Formats: sequence, structure tokens, C-alpha cells
Amino acid sequence: MQPRYCPECEAGEGVPHEPFCSKERCPFCGGQPASCGCIVTLLGLNDEGRQAVEEYEDDSVEPLRSIVARWDEALERKGRVPFGVEPAEGAHA
Repeated sequence: MQPRYCPECEAGEGVPHEPFCSKERCPFCGGQPASCGCIVTLLGLNDEGRQAVEEYEDDSVEPLRSIVARWDEALERKGRVPFGVEPAEGAHA
């Protein structure tokens, strides 16, 4: 049996996806972190933060840089879902 790899970021089976890979699963809800909304809810973002996330133009400048750093920390604390592994059913914060 040949090893499997993520078709987008090429993470091997059991290895975390590259950050912002659209195939990654959210450890909080099981959706895709790029679109699930957990970033807004869990970080308690205000209107400016929400807008920055929705527009997602350049994560090297504020306020998006700080938001992305906080989100990465939250994902790491919870445990990123590796490629080939489904998040626990009913995953929640």
C-alpha cells in the first residue's frame, strides 16, 4: 500500500497540514478552518477583526497578523487534525 498525501499541501498521512491548507479539518467543529467561523467565535473578534478575516488580504500586517497568530496558537493548543485523520465527532471547544 502506497502512502497517501494531501492533494493540496502534500502532508503525509498522520502529519498536520500546512497552515491554511483548505483540506485541513478544524479541531473545534470538524469543518474547514478557512471557512468554518470558529476563528471569529473562539477569538471573540470585533467587527474590524471579522472584516479583516473575511477579506484576508495580507497576514503580514495588522490587524490580521495578530489574529492569525492567536488562531494558530488556539489550533496548536487544541491539536491540529493531521491528514488522514477525522476530527472527533461533535468536536467542540
